[in-house]
Amino acid sequence: MTTEAHLIAARLAAASEVLPIKKTDDWDSRADVSAEGDVVTIVVTEHLGRARREYRAVIQCVAEDARTPG
Repeated sequence: MTTEAHLIAARLAAASEVLPIKKTDDWDSRADVSAEGDVVTIVVTEHLGRARREYRAVIQCVAEDARTPG
């Protein structure tokens, strides 16, 4: 993927490396965010490590507006 996509993924992960996920009916969970190349990975761990879930997002360009000066 492009260097731009790698940079976006890295900046997103760095902006929130660890964040709490508040729950009203249970203990809070924790999300750990990392990036490798153009992929952002989020691992959610339940309170006391009871369970883990992993999410992934791929940063990709879906539209480009290349205007010609004229």
